[in-house]
Formats: sequence, structure tokens, C-alpha cells
Amino acid sequence: MLRMLAVEARAAHARMKGRAIFPVMSVYRWIGGFGLAPLIAIGIRDFASSEPGLRVGWLGTVLFISLSWPATFICDASGIVQRFWWRPAISIPWNDIVELESTKAGDLNLYGAGGQRLCFTRFHSDPGRFQAEVMRRAKLRRLSKLRMPHRWICRP
Repeated sequence: MLRMLAVEARAAHARMKGRAIFPVMSVYRWIGGFGLAPLIAIGIRDFASSEPGLRVGWLGTVLFISLSWPATFICDASGIVQRFWWRPAISIPWNDIVELESTKAGDLNLYGAGGQRLCFTRFHSDPGRFQAEVMRRAKLRRLSKLRMPHRWICRP
């Protein structure tokens, strides 16, 4: 299933509106939406009649799914921005990008001169164009390969 989603992400294209926008691919959004909507509906329906432990578990599950939603990346003339729905955006100007690193899982880690780290996961759309945009605009000569062991979760 994960391999199928990664192939789908490579086939998806970034939206271009004067800037390149790299969202999570649409299949991932549909799966998340169809999984979260019934969970919320059932929780609201049964909230008053359920035990306190079930309420806490339901609320924790909804919060976990909501807060783990991947970021959207926006590339424009000034730099790259990683935008989550629940926290402030992180931006790195093009001239502050020092390294682009590829993991064995297909994620791309972007490092800034100030210690910032942005993670473009294998579930974001159009990873090839993202890599090309960063390499070209940040004037990076090569893509680094991750030397550390494989990680399943790309933490921001």
C-alpha cells in the first residue's frame, strides 16, 4: 500500500500559480478525510453516553490524526516555505539552503544555514520537480545521500 502511494506521488504534479505548490497527494487527502470524518461523527454521536476512558481515547486519536497531517511546501522567488495548518510556517531563503539530502525511503531533507530542517516526504506530490527546483534555485551542486540508518518517520 505504501509503495503504491509513493508511486502515485511521483506521478502527481505540483500546482503552478506564479509559484510552485507541493501539497500532499490527493489520494492521501482522500484517505485521511474519509478516515477522520466517520471517526468524528461516531465520536460526537456517542460522546455523552460513552465512558470517560473512551472519550479520552477518541479525542486522542482525532488529535493525533489531525496534528500528523503533512505540510504543504511552497517555492517562490524568495525561498521555500513549509506550511502546516496548525503551527506557524517555516521558511528558508534560497541563499540560506546548505544541503538537500535524500533518504532510502524516498524522503528529501532540506537543511538551512540557521539549523532549520524541512522534510519533503514520499507522499508529497511531484518529488522530482521539488528536487529540481531546490537544486536550481539554491544553486546546490549535488544531492547528498543519507548516511544514517533508515527512518520510517520524517520528523520536522
